Amino acid sequence: MKSIQILSLKSHIILILLWGLNDLVLKIQFPGFITGKISDLIGIYLSPFIMTAILKLLLRKIEEKTIFYFSTSIVLCFFLLINLSLTLNDTIYKSIDIGLGYSGYADFSDLLCLPILIVSILSFKYILNHKTRNNPRYLVLLLSFAVFINSPSEPTGRSDLISLLALLSLAEDKIYLLEPNENTILNDTQTFLFRFVGKNNESSPSSIDKIIIPDDCTSVNSDPILTDEVNIQSSRNEPFMKFLKYKVSIYDDVTLTNLKLSQVCEENSCNIETNVLGSGKYFWEVRLQYRYIKDCKLYEYFEKPEQDSIYFNK
Repeated sequence: MKSIQILSLKSHIILILLWGLNDLVLKIQFPGFITGKISDLIGIYLSPFIMTAILKLLLRKIEEKTIFYFSTSIVLCFFLLINLSLTLNDTIYKSIDIGLGYSGYADFSDLLCLPILIVSILSFKYILNHKTRNNPRYLVLLLSFAVFINSPSEPTGRSDLISLLALLSLAEDKIYLLEPNENTILNDTQTFLFRFVGKNNESSPSSIDKIIIPDDCTSVNSDPILTDEVNIQSSRNEPFMKFLKYKVSIYDDVTLTNLKLSQVCEENSCNIETNVLGSGKYFWEVRLQYRYIKDCKLYEYFEKPEQDSIYFNK
């Protein structure tokens, strides 16, 4: 089969190995824009060949060329849909999860990787019209399939299109609000689900391990002084801050000024008693709780990363 011949090329075997190495090691040890896009580019390029080879083994009577263009269309539609909407992204990943914990983020910058499909099509056309010396290696298909089904479990990372065009100088930390939303049927105890993604693809906020009292401080107040972003620099530029918890706040107005309920949460999945809320539309947000010492005083600071406005009905 032509698709397996393509996967069996030495250059493509290297790409498959790099794809697997990036997902299993590099994206974990060196999270960031580059490792986030390596898998996107290689995955989009190779996926039509992998899908074609597998489908051709199952559907031997159908012409391989037809299967290839069908597979390419599936890859194109899949990457479009998962990057157009966070809600749609979450729904699709849950529907295809086979127990590997598939998850991802809607990232408009990923759409810039889609033109690599043109290279896939040209490569297939070239192999289709020319004889090649390499023999198809079915072991390579097994390897590429293993990398293929594993890759969705790794988040795709995040950097918006403006940040990408500005060479990441505008990249920011972001909170993705997942549940509840306008489609949620609210329970008396509702699970609020969100994800933090740092500007370099971190999965948790940056933080020092422990708040240390400076030697020149004889004493420090035990009750922290609440401050805000107007008084200090952002925590992203304050490495002496310690991240404590997330804080979920619920409002009954889109301007997020009329607070109805709030709760601090250890993790990004938080159960909140919402039976105290009356009927109506509610908006919610997530802030990051930090503490730090400055001028021998203990401060507490709640930072609000970039996040979309999400509401639910009760």
